[in-house]
Amino acid sequence: MKVFSASNVVGMTFNWGHKNILLLSIYSPPSEDLSITLQQIEDCLAIPHDGVILAGDFNAKSPIWGGTQEDERGKDLADFAFSRGLSILNEETSPPTFEGSRGRSWIDITLCDAPLLENIFKWKVDMEVTSSDHNSISFSLYTGKFPSKSHRKHRTRLENLDLAAFRAALHNSVGKWETPSLLTRTDIDRATDHLHEAITSASRESRLRQTAISKKEPWWTRSLEIQRSDARRAQRKYYSVKEERDRRYLRQKWKKAEAIYTRALNLAKRNHWAEICERVTPEEPFGTHFEVAKNPDRRHFQLSTTLRDNGLATDTPEETIKALLEFHFPSDTGDSDPAHTEIRSSSKIPPATQDDPRSPWQKLKKHLKASTTKRRQARTASTRTS
Repeated sequence: MKVFSASNVVGMTFNWGHKNILLLSIYSPPSEDLSITLQQIEDCLAIPHDGVILAGDFNAKSPIWGGTQEDERGKDLADFAFSRGLSILNEETSPPTFEGSRGRSWIDITLCDAPLLENIFKWKVDMEVTSSDHNSISFSLYTGKFPSKSHRKHRTRLENLDLAAFRAALHNSVGKWETPSLLTRTDIDRATDHLHEAITSASRESRLRQTAISKKEPWWTRSLEIQRSDARRAQRKYYSVKEERDRRYLRQKWKKAEAIYTRALNLAKRNHWAEICERVTPEEPFGTHFEVAKNPDRRHFQLSTTLRDNGLATDTPEETIKALLEFHFPSDTGDSDPAHTEIRSSSKIPPATQDDPRSPWQKLKKHLKASTTKRRQARTASTRTS
């Protein structure tokens, strides 16, 4: 264990599985420049470590870790954390960390680096009575099973290789070796390792390059991606804990994050569909919505709102369907135009033309006989061919 001590920072290391974690306890006086404390933290971070946790009273205010006020110390601390890749564990909706005669504020901050963020949970401000005007802060560092250090062996399938390039690479390396006249056991081992490295290198060079296919939908945004990551991280934390009390707490956080992501996802889909429906114009009536209706798939989709002719939006899916049908297949409102009235009345009266002359029965019989003979000949020809 290594210990670091300065006027405002005290640090120590401890073993966490096979990792060495650096823990810092910090107090930055409000009458002193924050840069002094930040410099001491920099000196302490020089100690070799695999992860770091910082906790202390920085006397810095920022909405990032709670409250609505922001001062210069808060801006400097936020810049320092982001530049060092540190994550802030404080929750924006948490109770104040300081409550005294001078007021209340959020000046106690907990930070950690990105690798430890997945294993820290149940961060909260304890509201129990203490001898200090600062509320205590607690969090849990999960110490479950750690992945083994064994390296995964990479295997290459022949169907994933360009065989012509693979043969050429082997020919340029192995094909130019000189066969020794006398081999000892050490020479054989060395030649075997050399051959293994040559085959591995040739496989790596001749591997087929697969082009990445973008499967993102037009409505997919960076915000949705972050919310999905939050929901998945909360789910992993829930399944990684065995204690029943911790599981109940983490399940609530998981379901809350999942509900936020699902609500935002459905809203983005509905808004995108509404934009597609609004782009329907008389010049281009057959858009994406027409393709969806013509070739429906098994995925669930829901009609959203669209605009009527009067400029008002529909309220229900039934009204949306009715508005779309009315646009593409307008109702017949009657003879509103004199020209339309004339066309409709004239179409009901047959034209005054002479009837076609009647064909004699003998002529019709001759044509029927000829067509029957042709069909019989065609059937006979197809039977011989088969």
